[in-house]
This record gives sequence, structure tokens and C-alpha cells, in this order.
Amino acid sequence: GRSARWNACTPMREGLCHFYVYYSVAPQSVVIATAAVASLLAQVRSATGIAGRVRRRADDPWLWMEVYEDIADRSGFAATLERLRAATALPACLPPGKAFHTECFQDFAA
Repeated sequence: GRSARWNACTPMREGLCHFYVYYSVAPQSVVIATAAVASLLAQVRSATGIAGRVRRRADDPWLWMEVYEDIADRSGFAATLERLRAATALPACLPPGKAFHTECFQDFAA
């Protein structure tokens, strides 16, 4: 699997990138995780100006995805996101052996 580290997104051409970070949340940790992800989104917005959002999978409420769009500085954003996430309770809310997975997408050129 891919880790949340930047190397999952490195081989990309220049241009805006959209980050999709998905992970499983332990059912018993959902209250703490909800507060932690809300705090993370606020901190990311304050630090980067990027307003992220969180979603959960329709058929699996324990699989969550953070979405951050229109990222110009991919490596800087990835480092900031990782640093801010590590300072929250969110990593402790994942089930044992689970990790954050990051995918980066770009729009097709017009």
C-alpha cells in the first residue's frame, strides 16, 4: 500500500494537484476522530489557505477521505499536512496496522 508520505505523489508534471487522503477509523474512536479531523481541517486552512473537507464511504462509514483541492506547492503542502496531522489525535484513531493513504490527481489539460 501507499503511505501518506509525499513520495506517493512525486512523479507528476507541474500544475495544480488535488490530494485525496483515505484511511479507516476504528469504530470506538469515531467521536475522537471526528473532533480531530475538524481540528486538522481548521489548522490546514489556517496554515495554507486550503479549505479541505472530509467524506466517508457510502457503504463503509469507517472509511474516511480528506479532500484538498488546487494545491500548487505539492511538497510543501504534503509536509505541512503530515506535520499537522501528527500533532492531532487522528493517528491514534486508526485500527492497528492501518495507515493514511494519499493519492494526488490533476485535471486533464484543456
